[in-house]
Amino acid sequence: MIKPANGCCGGGMAVSLPLVAAILLRLLHGLQPSAALPYITIEEFTVSVLKETTNSSNIIHFDLKIRNLDTEPSYYDALNLTFYYKSNLSSFPIGNATFSPFYQREFGRAHRVGNIEVRGVNWENATIPMTFRVVLATAVRSEVKIYWKSRRYYYLVGADLKVNDQGTLINKSVELTSRAGRNILGRFELVVILFGILFFLLYS
Repeated sequence: MIKPANGCCGGGMAVSLPLVAAILLRLLHGLQPSAALPYITIEEFTVSVLKETTNSSNIIHFDLKIRNLDTEPSYYDALNLTFYYKSNLSSFPIGNATFSPFYQREFGRAHRVGNIEVRGVNWENATIPMTFRVVLATAVRSEVKIYWKSRRYYYLVGADLKVNDQGTLINKSVELTSRAGRNILGRFELVVILFGILFFLLYS
C-alpha cells in the first residue's frame, strides 16, 4: 500500500507562512489610518504700500487660519509658506515665512499671523487688481490612540490672492487647495488584491 505523502502539505504550508506573514504586514500597513486633510484659508492679506495711510512700507501682513476637520487630534510639522508676485509677464517669489510644528485638538482652529518684507516688486508699474500667490508645504499626522499615530501625509497647497487698490483682499477667506487628491480607490483595490492572494494561499 502506498502511504499518502503527509509531509508535502506541511512543507508547502511552511514555505507559505513567511509569505502570508509578509502579506499581512503589508495589509496592516495599507490599512493604517491616514490624517484627515485640514481646511486652510488666508483670512487677511494686506499690502501696506498700497494703503493710503502709508507711504514707504514694503510689508505684507497675512493671517493664516487652520481648521482641523479630523475627529482626532492632529500633529503638524513646520508650516513653510512661500509668497509670489504674479504679473502678465512673470511670476517670482517675494518672501517666505515658517511656523514651528504644533498640536491641534480635534475640530480645533488656529491662526498663524505674520509679516513678510517684499522684495523685487515694481509697485509703480503694478496693475490693479494685483495678483499674488501663496504656497504652503507641511505634513500632518492624526492621533488614533495615545500610542498610535497615522503616517505623515505630506501636504502641498496654494491659492491666488487678488488685492484691490487699497491693498486688501478682494475675496475673503481664500482656501488653499491642491490638485492632487488622496487615492482612496487605489488603496481599496490594493486591499482587495491582498485579501485575494491571502485566501488563495490559505485554502489552495
